[in-house]
Amino acid sequence: MRKKSTRSISDLFSMLFFYCTTGLLSVIVVPVLATIAYGFGFCTVLILIAGIIRSFGATWVQMDIGPGLSIPQEWSMVWALIIGGIVGSIAYFSWKYLRIYLNFLSRSYRKVLPVNEQ
Repeated sequence: MRKKSTRSISDLFSMLFFYCTTGLLSVIVVPVLATIAYGFGFCTVLILIAGIIRSFGATWVQMDIGPGLSIPQEWSMVWALIIGGIVGSIAYFSWKYLRIYLNFLSRSYRKVLPVNEQ
């Protein structure tokens, strides 16, 4: 014979609050952070490859600051390292905070899980 787990009304409301808030928030936070992390990480690699290719004379790779303001070919790798560093750090911090958020959800989920008493 199984015993029913005894949960108070406050435990029930805390579970309800947890599932309602994290469910809605996770639908927004997880895809946005994952897209930024992977997209910006991929762009970092492309920026660095473009800087290397342009440094060796590829004229079809354009590095412009604005209309009519092009980076000189000699500065291509320096410019790629600066911009790649900025974009890469955005990717890194998005990935880092995505992992922090998912760990937080896992810990919180374990706290509100009903305990099976036997």
